[in-house]
Amino acid sequence: MIFHRDVKSLNIVLDEFLNARIIDFGLAREMKFGVDNTKTTRYYATPGYGKLTKQQIIDRLDDYRYFGVVMRELLTGKKPFVEACPEEDLMTQIEKKIRKRLMKMWKDLQVVPEVTGPLVTLSSECIDEKKKMTSDKLVSELKNHLRNSNTQRWISRKQLKDVIQQGKGSKQTEKCDICLAYDAVEESVLHTMIVINHIKVCVSCMRNSYCNPIHCHSCDTKVTPTIGMY
Repeated sequence: MIFHRDVKSLNIVLDEFLNARIIDFGLAREMKFGVDNTKTTRYYATPGYGKLTKQQIIDRLDDYRYFGVVMRELLTGKKPFVEACPEEDLMTQIEKKIRKRLMKMWKDLQVVPEVTGPLVTLSSECIDEKKKMTSDKLVSELKNHLRNSNTQRWISRKQLKDVIQQGKGSKQTEKCDICLAYDAVEESVLHTMIVINHIKVCVSCMRNSYCNPIHCHSCDTKVTPTIGMY
């Protein structure tokens, strides 16, 4: 398992189609499956996101707590931490207070069933260590909210250039959704399911998936590279 250890709003960027991407893996650490925590020579937490502790221990629930704070930032539009005002820390506020501080755009959102209430609850479950949040549960909850609000999970990055001119037509190659730099391989190599927005992956990123598995953002198919395929 890979732990980012510094999930925060400043480390989440948007591409040209407003797809969210997490950056800055400088503090990331690897942990074996089935292990709840591990020691580190340096414990770091951005003010407002991490728990106050002098113990140099990385917990598997840390990233969930950071993400819970990010969710509350998006819901309220408030900073996670205000110096000398501990009562303003988003991480420690009760759900009732978070609901009262929702941004106007969320309060005006006409969606049935309601999205903001469950998202506030989900943020609390991420922050509360007793809830023992898991990646499967978090992803499942977020997918349900996307479906209920009729929101697309991912908007594919469009073609930027023509690479081969053939007679009257042209063959277009899309860029890799992961690195955004190299041309993606043909979809028929990666997918068998019929989905509008399959993930686009280049050969380089696909080979790296041996260590860090890649799953399609639209159909959840695991991208499995095959020796000799290319």
